[in-house]
Amino acid sequence: VTEAVAAVSARIGPDKILLGVPYYGRAWSTANASLDAATLPIPDPAPSEWSTSATYDVAMGLAATNSLHYDPIEQVAWTAYPRTFPGVGTVTRELYFDNATALTAKYTLVNAVGLRGVAIWALGYDGHRPELATALRMAFGTPPLVGLRTTPTNLAPGGSMTTFSPDGDGRNDTIALRVSASEPATLAVVIAGTSTVAHWSTLASAATFTWNGRNLAHALAPVGTYGVTVTATTADGRVARTNGTVTVLRTIRDLRVTTVSTSGRRMAVRVTTAATLQIRILDAAGHTVRTPYAALAVRAGTFAWTWNGRTSSGARARAGRYTIVVDAVTSRGRESLAAGVRLP
Repeated sequence: VTEAVAAVSARIGPDKILLGVPYYGRAWSTANASLDAATLPIPDPAPSEWSTSATYDVAMGLAATNSLHYDPIEQVAWTAYPRTFPGVGTVTRELYFDNATALTAKYTLVNAVGLRGVAIWALGYDGHRPELATALRMAFGTPPLVGLRTTPTNLAPGGSMTTFSPDGDGRNDTIALRVSASEPATLAVVIAGTSTVAHWSTLASAATFTWNGRNLAHALAPVGTYGVTVTATTADGRVARTNGTVTVLRTIRDLRVTTVSTSGRRMAVRVTTAATLQIRILDAAGHTVRTPYAALAVRAGTFAWTWNGRTSSGARARAGRYTIVVDAVTSRGRESLAAGVRLP
């Protein structure tokens, strides 16, 4: 193993190499029970399992019954035991496998040479025996990852898409993300398109990061979807990470409401690209009292509509505060604007 590692490391560099290690061994039918005994010729017809593999759990069970040995030269565990084959009779079997001592020798080589790590075939072959997992932890020090949780104000992590419209009109101009970790860590947020447009970091167990839609040059970021990566890194190098997306939209702009009569109100909004509009009238409690347009396809330009102060039933709306909400849907996502009005 040492020679193979040295040869491959010389070609591609140790930090690109994983050393494969087995959680199993192999048994042969042998002439006697001594170390490295000669294998027996294969009978004709050959019995099933004349030479076969055995998981670590099975190997240790056989070693517990028939004595566990260790070869300090080849650095491998082994045991010998009898087995009977139909038509052949009872023969000696020798089983060689890597136990915790053998694996620790390989792990020591990995760390000494600076390999990337190990690849195990296969986890679970050790059954409920704890010693191989203990050897792995002792060699590489693998504490659990730091716990990372995000609580979005606008941004939902894990691949979900949220939109906002940073255009300086005071409506939906920023997006915020609260990050919390299970222990103090360097909390970092990176927002990127083809390149990084915003980033923050702080050492804390919780922090809130707010993006105003501007890039590193303080210019408004172009319309589009941006990736968001949230990372927590502890002092001892453990890392947790979550990813999401956020979309910058400027589909609708300049929502204005003017008075045209005692109860009549005219709203106008500029649409920058073809979209589907939904217009709703909400009362002070947030209940919808009228939906004049549920899904209206419009072109780029100015869209206007006059509310006559009546609800969907045709009744006159009561005096008080109302909100006109305009939603615009395109292939990029949904954007909303709202304006308040008062009826006498």
